Order: sequence, then C-alpha cells, then structure tokens
Amino acid sequence: MKNAFLVSNRIYLAELALEDITERMMSWYNNPEACTGNGQHIFPKPRQDPNANLGLVDYINSVSINSLTKSKHDYFFAIKDKLNDQHVGNITLQSIDWISRNAEITIMIGEKDYRGKGVGEEAWKLIMNYGFNTLNLNRLQCGTFSNNISMQKIAVKCGMKEEGRRLQAAYKNGEYLDVLLYGAVKGSF
Repeated sequence: MKNAFLVSNRIYLAELALEDITERMMSWYNNPEACTGNGQHIFPKPRQDPNANLGLVDYINSVSINSLTKSKHDYFFAIKDKLNDQHVGNITLQSIDWISRNAEITIMIGEKDYRGKGVGEEAWKLIMNYGFNTLNLNRLQCGTFSNNISMQKIAVKCGMKEEGRRLQAAYKNGEYLDVLLYGAVKGSF
C-alpha cells in the first residue's frame, strides 16, 4: 500500500498525486457514465489547461494535503485496492467550512469492475469517520442527481438522511434533473 492514509478491509485512501493522473483516470472524468454526480463535471475535462487553469493537474496541485501552501478546504483522495494498489476511483472532502464545521463529500468509482461491489460505501465510511473524528467536523453533506441511484444508496447506507430536493436544478444529457441533498451530523454516523 503506497502512501496509505486511511485503510479499511479491501481498500485504502491515499492522497491523490500527480502520478495518479493517468490516461485511465482521465477517461473516468471524460465518461458521462462514470461522472454521474451533481454536475460539477464539464466535458471534456482536460489533463492540464494552461489558459483557463481548470485542468486536473492544477486542481490536484491546489488540494494536496501535504503542503502548507495548499487548500485547507478540499481534500482529494485516490481510492485504491489493497490487493493490487490499483487506483479505482476518487473521493473528496471539500468545501470545508471551519467556522460552521461542515463539509461536502463527493465520490467517483471510475473502474467499472469495482462499481456495485461496496467499494464506494467503504470509502464513504472512511471519509465520514475521518471528517467527524479526526477533523472534528459537525456535519457532512452531499448532493446528487435524482437519477444517480448508486450515490443515493451509499449516502443512506452510511447514515445520511435525505434533507431536500432542488427541483430541476441541473441540466444534463438533454433533461432537467432534480438534485437530492443528504446530510449527517456527528453522533448520527
């Protein structure tokens, strides 16, 4: 396990490093099937975009948790298989509000063979435990499209409650979608 930060039964989370930004990972971010979250992905997503500073390389550099000059509001982790160190997805704890002590969780299981096998749930529980018990956050939340059943199931299985619905708040693939909002507070996890 290379640079393991948080470890569970089958997976571990490691700081996402520049060497993790492979063509395989780029294919996840440019695949609408893999990017089913709450609309933060714009296609195509460049590896590096020197003109707009929107590429993944720039983003990874901005959220590195090992540098004092990096973001203190966004932690970006690679989800890796313990058996073979394969990078299978990413999870973030982002938009951390240190005054109100809350943050948002996002996740992507990029490797199709790892979807629907509990990997996302395992990573989600690791990041919730880290947020509540290490960072001493009081609240964690997420938002997802109404058609993203997988993320809704993970949120509920991990102790989050549906808190609301933003009607037709997103436009994706030619249709308006509701955005479902989930949250959990420390002690309910």
